[in-house]
Amino acid sequence: MFGMIGLEGISGSSFLEVLRNLVLEYVPDGERVLKLLSDNAELFLALGIAVGLSQCFFGYAMRKLWTGILSVILCGCFGAAAAVAVFPEPAALSAVTAVAAVLGGAAGYFLWIAGCFLRPFFVVAVAVFILFVISGSNVPGIIAGLSAGLVAGVATVAFYRVCLVFYTALAGGMLAGACISGFVGVTGYPVLLIGGLIAVAGIAVQFVMGRNSKLAAGAGMSAKEAAKRLKATTQMDMAAQLAATDEQDGDGQESPCEAGTADGTVPSGEDFTRPQEEKTEEALPAKTGGNGEAAGVCPACGTPYSERAKFCMQCGLKL
Repeated sequence: MFGMIGLEGISGSSFLEVLRNLVLEYVPDGERVLKLLSDNAELFLALGIAVGLSQCFFGYAMRKLWTGILSVILCGCFGAAAAVAVFPEPAALSAVTAVAAVLGGAAGYFLWIAGCFLRPFFVVAVAVFILFVISGSNVPGIIAGLSAGLVAGVATVAFYRVCLVFYTALAGGMLAGACISGFVGVTGYPVLLIGGLIAVAGIAVQFVMGRNSKLAAGAGMSAKEAAKRLKATTQMDMAAQLAATDEQDGDGQESPCEAGTADGTVPSGEDFTRPQEEKTEEALPAKTGGNGEAAGVCPACGTPYSERAKFCMQCGLKL
């Protein structure tokens, strides 16, 4: 099937030459597009630098925006192609193109996970195909490009954060490097070197930014969770401490047997016929050290606590 595709017209000795031949072969009115690019070369180079650097350093953070932009372009092109075949009127062509672009952009922005597959698939497939075309392997280039794009798209969906960081940094860095080289008139391997250095810097910056934002989000969640836990544990520990204090105060007073009424009766409210050993451990006062000191201090904040305490009253730490 692939052998029936004529690709001889797009062959070239460099990446840009093959890309130029692709535009001439498959883009409608490709010569006019290339002439427009040539006449406004500095403007498009500056735009390419801005787009490349933003992709390289903020690709993951701006993933929704760039997916929406790509969806606008692709859906607008497909809408225009469909309108040309169905509606020959220029007004209808413009209307259909605009509606398709707007709907596609909105879908791409809100359903950005689909763009995580589409963007790397398209870029990797085209890049690998062009590399094979440069080496003289046109048909194998189609197979290799589609396979590499499919693998890149699936991997990005499965591990979207790491893959998006690498993909956007590499794509944006190489684009910015090529445009910078065009400004200064550099060609050949220095273009790859400049783009590679920018890409490495972009990968580092994006990972640092992602780690900082993750730590900040985690700290916020921990603070909220810690506040809830502190409130609950403090209430529980206050109740336990108050109960222990009441028991200690009652232990220092006269017993009801010693403080009977004048007629010898014992105040009601407690059964003193029960043996002492049957009393539960919970009725005993909190234990302290031999000299009346606290049983220990909280390892987190240093607040003293009794042996009966379950949580620190100051920080809520479980003891």
